[in-house]
Amino acid sequence: MKQWLGKVLMALAASAMIAGAFGALGESTAFAIGQRLPVTLSEEVQRLQFSPEVNNVYAVNLLPADDWGFSAETALYQDGVPMAEGGDALSARLIAGAECVLELKGWGNAVLEVSRDTLSRCFGKPLEINEGDGYSKLIALAGDVHWYRFVSQQDGLAVVYALPKDQGLRLECVLMDDAGRELSRMTSGESGGTAIFTTLEAQRTYYVRVSAEDSATTGEYELDVVRDGAATKPEGVRLSMSSVTLNKGEVVNLTVEIEPQDAFSGCYFRSSNENVAGVTQSGVVTARSAGKAEITAMVYGGIQAVCEVTVERVPLSGIAFETSRVSLRAGEQAALMLEYYPQDATNRSVTYVSSDPSIARVNNAGVVLGLKQGKTTITVKTLDGGYEDVVEVNVKRASPGLYALLVGEQAYTDDKVDRTGSANSIRSIEQMLAELTLEGGTFQTSTLYDASASGVFSAIRTAFAQAKERDTSLLYITCHGYYRHGMSFLQMSDGSEISARDLERELRQVKGRVIVIVDCCGSGGVLGAATQPEDFNAGVISAFSGYVGDSVFGSSKYKVLASAALDQDSYRVGFSGTATEERMATVFARALCDAAGWSIDKNLRSAMRADMDFDRKLTLDELWLYTSKRVMWYLNLASNMSSSGGYVQNVQVYPQNDAAVIFER
Repeated sequence: MKQWLGKVLMALAASAMIAGAFGALGESTAFAIGQRLPVTLSEEVQRLQFSPEVNNVYAVNLLPADDWGFSAETALYQDGVPMAEGGDALSARLIAGAECVLELKGWGNAVLEVSRDTLSRCFGKPLEINEGDGYSKLIALAGDVHWYRFVSQQDGLAVVYALPKDQGLRLECVLMDDAGRELSRMTSGESGGTAIFTTLEAQRTYYVRVSAEDSATTGEYELDVVRDGAATKPEGVRLSMSSVTLNKGEVVNLTVEIEPQDAFSGCYFRSSNENVAGVTQSGVVTARSAGKAEITAMVYGGIQAVCEVTVERVPLSGIAFETSRVSLRAGEQAALMLEYYPQDATNRSVTYVSSDPSIARVNNAGVVLGLKQGKTTITVKTLDGGYEDVVEVNVKRASPGLYALLVGEQAYTDDKVDRTGSANSIRSIEQMLAELTLEGGTFQTSTLYDASASGVFSAIRTAFAQAKERDTSLLYITCHGYYRHGMSFLQMSDGSEISARDLERELRQVKGRVIVIVDCCGSGGVLGAATQPEDFNAGVISAFSGYVGDSVFGSSKYKVLASAALDQDSYRVGFSGTATEERMATVFARALCDAAGWSIDKNLRSAMRADMDFDRKLTLDELWLYTSKRVMWYLNLASNMSSSGGYVQNVQVYPQNDAAVIFER
């Protein structure tokens, strides 16, 4: 017990020592992990703040900034909690996003770096390399730095290369002595790579630090330390060409001559503009785009030779739109695509003009916006050569708003048997509508299950509230129904009722065209007798056609489909042998989905079987003709599988022979 207590007191004493040496945390200066930060140490405590990007062990290293040396005391805190203390080096496991504060005091000048405490990521764990072997490495995380260490095998001249393999990666390379004191530094500039020319001492250890100039950049590079055994410094350098003119894509090889002949042969090539002309370290120049660039060959001692590269412009000889006609709706946009001749023409600048900006306007990027119905032309003209082409733009009227409300009554509370398959019918029609359009518009569909009469009316007001005169609103309802006193009634799951007349009065307030699809027994009638075809479905259709009461509306307002006549049942069927929700659906819903291109059983898009003229449009008459036959086909199939047989269900429509388009695809 005493031994354990002693350890606790020692730990507390260590914490007290950190707090006592540096005092309470105060204001601090922010710096970034991987940053090489010069600091001047004094007896006054400096506080530096940083935040780790990943959970890891991090190393803090202070390296000499000059030949005078330094002495340092350091303490590291994470979210105010002491983590470690030391001298010129310490490490601690830190949490991503935590607020970390490093406190420093002492004397002398130093360079501070905080980096991940893993192999090749910090001064204390460099990657050992050999001269001349070449080493490829990837800067995988933004802000990473790489440390290398090598032992010089002989006295003499050398060049330390750090050359990017990925375009856009620009490097910084620092050469240090065995104490971590900086000997030379080079940034890449336009070329991306670096080359440090130096004199190495035999059997002495050197460090190399490589990082991206932009701390947010990542990519692969190659590092190497090269020498050729020559003991003579270069006195001059010449290139095989002082200037050259190339066409885009052409390649030329520059050779270098260094004087005297026994001089150190290390040479570094760089381009002043990589976009115009790129160069490899073997002197291969590639013309990339029109313009001028200087290719510089640099040798030991900073001696340079320059070749001026001119990449000729490629003149434009013609232009054309990829299509001669564009069709879009008011409010829609379309990007005009161009073909240039030749494709690698240097100046591809163009201007666009609309002949009637009130119908369609075009921006500088060639994007056309349709404004109103009509036709106009867009002319493109090149700045190089003044070549022109014209495209015809046909702006059709804006897409109508399409709204759908699907109501399913299934879980009845008054001892009626639940209508298994109602929910599957609703889901299937919802999926069907998602595949359909009308004049470029798409359906905004909402569903409602097991609602009261007042709930249905409220949902109608909400679902169709945004409808305008050109819009279409579709109501599908499947439930129990019956016919009484010359009127069909729809019964909700809670026992409340909606008469066909009350439903029409509610829908009368909806602007635009209204499609009513009623899927229940006789579309409302299981009592009543219908001896003449014109009497079929009187209880529903007459409420919307103006045959009874004071509801006088023409066919332009309502389109009605009813699943059965007033004296007929409306059936549900499944073909799996088990009446599960996933297998059951109303016969009419199955037929309607088949008609409009959705397979209920396969849960997949299918052919629009009701599209008799193959124009990818379905009229009300086409839907009625197909669903009428398809319902009877399903019932005959069910009759053959059942001993009951004799099922009859006649789909009704209003108005008859109506060529109004209901769906498109």
